Amino acid sequence: MYNIAIMSDYVFKRKVFTIKELIDENSKIVERKGKLFKVQHFSDAKEFDKTLRINKVFSTSGIQVPKIRFLNKKENDIIFDHLEGDSIVEKLQYGDLPEEIYDELFKMYWRCKQEKIELDFNPLNFVFSGGKLYYLRTIYTVVQDRAEGQEKFLNKDLRFWFYTKEAVEFLKQNGLKTEGTLEEEYATNKRITLMCVKYYK
Repeated sequence: MYNIAIMSDYVFKRKVFTIKELIDENSKIVERKGKLFKVQHFSDAKEFDKTLRINKVFSTSGIQVPKIRFLNKKENDIIFDHLEGDSIVEKLQYGDLPEEIYDELFKMYWRCKQEKIELDFNPLNFVFSGGKLYYLRTIYTVVQDRAEGQEKFLNKDLRFWFYTKEAVEFLKQNGLKTEGTLEEEYATNKRITLMCVKYYK
């Protein structure tokens, strides 16, 4: 456990940020003028530049990610907006997600498909904030075969976004609650299929 009391402020170009939380040795939550930010430190300039390139790919592809506010090139730090919203896994503990989240999820997937990139659709990597779904990681894979990528998303990734037996096991492995009602496999599969048909493009 980190002791907030003994931490100094984070200072960048005469801007003073109050450290609110240390996430790990390379990232922290800071506050300035009532607004929260996440400071992410990178081990070297190569990783720093790589993250900027990836963020640009996401931006041009229409994939929602936390906005970059400041670049501290001297320290290899990127300062992002800190999103305060609903964690996907926190909602999933009680059953299927609200349909507005599925709407955003499918929109994001179709953008990825069009750009031939694949995200890590682990629900832990997403937050729903201000009516939009945000991807929190700075990683993607280039898809060579769109059909293969689509099959993985529809038949594997999606099952962790509904209250399925796979999702329940996933929640348990991460020490989270499982307070939803697990339906029979047929009913679950039908529910997922109908949602896919609704949003198919």
